[in-house]
Amino acid sequence: MLEDSWTGIVVEVCLTGLRVGETGLLNAALAGAYGRPVVLVTGNRAATEEGRTLLGNIETVTVKDGVMRTAARCFPPQKAIGSEGARGGDGQSVSRRFD
Repeated sequence: MLEDSWTGIVVEVCLTGLRVGETGLLNAALAGAYGRPVVLVTGNRAATEEGRTLLGNIETVTVKDGVMRTAARCFPPQKAIGSEGARGGDGQSVSRRFD
């Protein structure tokens, strides 16, 4: 297990004075720069918590708990932690966006 988007070179990133991780920097900020909303955040617990903190009422599905930089406890799909698990969370967020 390795980080998706980071290398050992990046230590900390701040946007408008707020320390952000991968969800805030690479995903939400980039989507916002193109005028696109973020409708679902999936990932480890840190990523989904960051998504809710930065983006408010958003669908999230936690699929793993980070143990250390190169290791995680992955959840099977039926145990994913979200509004209705991995299968429910993604469909709800997309359908709500286009209602």
